[in-house]
Order: sequence, then structure tokens, then C-alpha cells
Amino acid sequence: MIKRIRLFGFGFIAGILILSIGPENRLKKTFLSYIDYFNMSKRVHYHILKSDIVLEDNLESKYEIDELIEAIKVSKINFKKSNTDLEECKYYILETKLNLQDSEIEIKYCEKDKKSFVSKIEKSFY
Repeated sequence: MIKRIRLFGFGFIAGILILSIGPENRLKKTFLSYIDYFNMSKRVHYHILKSDIVLEDNLESKYEIDELIEAIKVSKINFKKSNTDLEECKYYILETKLNLQDSEIEIKYCEKDKKSFVSKIEKSFY
């Protein structure tokens, strides 16, 4: 019985070493993914960035989609101002810097359609 436990322990430690020394540290990557799963802000960012981002008509001429994506990546979600109780589409307020100014971006995320609609971008004065 002790021989089996030693063999199991040796195999377990060898497996951990192989996973952590490899070219991609898969052990660390997987561990961090499990921790980030419980971070609501990161989950919302992930879903918004994976969906098709659509600018409303009045914003298409003012902003490039690439600069907006970069602003979304570094933004902070204000859950107090957001409306996440709706079933159809959820409204999120993202606080970020856009064109070197503090801004609030209003995004309507529709999970069913896999689309995010940027409806309003306002300069913040806080």
C-alpha cells in the first residue's frame, strides 16, 4: 500500500513539474483562469469583446472601432449605474479614457444575438 502511495506521489509531482516547466506554463494559465472566473468584471469584458461590436449611427463618424475596443479592454465597469436585471439585453456603463479624456461608454449587450451596441459615449467630469 505504501509503495502505491509513493508511486502515485512521484507521478503527481513529476506531472506538476512537466506542466510548469513546459514552453507555455499551462499550470499557471489554468490556475489563473479558474481564479478569474469569479471576477464579474472580467467575464463581462470577455463577453463584450467576443461579440460583434456595433456603433450606433451618430457615433460611427466620431470614433474608430479599433480605438473603442482598446478603450473597452482597459475600462472599469460601473455596476451601480449599469442595468443587468433585464432579460433581453443588459446595459453596462464602462468608465475609461478615450482620446485622453475620462469617458463613460454605454453598451447594450445582447447575449442571444451575440452583439454589443455602443449607444452613447459621454465625457465624465468627476
